[in-house]
Amino acid sequence: MSDLGGEGGGLEVRSAGLLSSGFPSPETAQRTAAVRGLDLETHASQALTPELVGWAELLVVMDPEQGRALERRFGASPERIVVLGDLDPNSPESRTIPDPLGRNEAFFREVYDRMDRCLDELFTLIGGKA
Repeated sequence: MSDLGGEGGGLEVRSAGLLSSGFPSPETAQRTAAVRGLDLETHASQALTPELVGWAELLVVMDPEQGRALERRFGASPERIVVLGDLDPNSPESRTIPDPLGRNEAFFREVYDRMDRCLDELFTLIGGKA
């Protein structure tokens, strides 16, 4: 969980996925994130639950199939689902932001760079600050 808005009126962000819980961040992910000032050393995966889907005002996914899975498995409304790659100002060929698991640091950097661009756009659209 992270509060991105600072004192008082921030955005609360939680991370969860469609697979199982309890897996630590890969070392490559940790090293790449550390360069960006993020500490993933104690981060562990968390499976998405109906409670988390109900809590969230906005569900951000990395590819369209994940969005469809949220609709099917959790009854999430399509209006609450955003495919993060759709917000990329560089207009890439694919909406999907690939999972870098098992890839090298250069690939992680590319994925994190794209996520940063897309998240900057998202925070601008919702009026928050990164």
